[in-house]
Amino acid sequence: MTEAELRSLLHRRGLARIADDLVRLAAPTVRVFLQPVDEADHPIGASKVGGRADLPAGVAWPEWHEPMAFIAQFDLAAVAAHDREVALSTRGRLSIFYETDSEPLYSAGWGLPEETEPADFPEVDESLGWCVLYHEGNPATFIRRDVPPELNERARFPPCAARFAAEVTLPDLNGPEIASLRPTETERLALIEIDADVNRGDWETGGHHLLGYPYNLGEQTLVQCELAARRIPYEWMAADPARKRRIEREAADRWRLLVQVDSSDDAGMDWAGGGLLHVCIGREALRARDFSRVWINLQFL
Repeated sequence: MTEAELRSLLHRRGLARIADDLVRLAAPTVRVFLQPVDEADHPIGASKVGGRADLPAGVAWPEWHEPMAFIAQFDLAAVAAHDREVALSTRGRLSIFYETDSEPLYSAGWGLPEETEPADFPEVDESLGWCVLYHEGNPATFIRRDVPPELNERARFPPCAARFAAEVTLPDLNGPEIASLRPTETERLALIEIDADVNRGDWETGGHHLLGYPYNLGEQTLVQCELAARRIPYEWMAADPARKRRIEREAADRWRLLVQVDSSDDAGMDWAGGGLLHVCIGREALRARDFSRVWINLQFL
């Protein structure tokens, strides 16, 4: 959704009173549109979701317990024309891998008796269950890797070419940005109704995008990243409203969305029944191009 389309939507849905403020709060995003492709016809290093990873020679396919699923790769030079805030590098490639077979938490139970309950699994560093690689090398030196034979068939996603468009997204309805506008109950209900249209889009095109705000299914994903990265129990935060508001503000200040990957028929991805995968990164880490400091959060209903 473009800024002009957003403004028109806000006025049509009875949000004229706060329309200017909402447009001011809107964050630029790079929408990703997918098209199934024969990978043999897709250039090495070009942007895609699913398929086989294109990696520099000498770079191993990431794994944790087993090979990770290849989620996507983005040619940042192609993204740059649509990155209005110039948050990403204008060169290089991002490659995203995720341990999808049993999710990072449940992978902690590998090697334990089958009857062991998840609550009894040993504490695990969830961040071992994903990997985001950034390479600036010449794609002519990259190699399209064969999918490791150990990778579960369910984690082998069909290739889709990716094209981009500059759009905008709105902050989470329960976040501090919207709260600062003091919407009426009628306005709040209208915001709920348009949330998916703005931040996710329709099912056919999917809600894939880089940067901007995430589409949340329940709790704010940036808050979930903050809690998980600092190992703070949600119950402890929620027990004190003032503490909850403080942590929400800290999460908004520290974290931002890097990539949102939606469930997709074309890409053969179904995140726990129609959910989304949020690849988030610290704001300081993004400025430093340090993609080792990402946190991936899976949201579903």
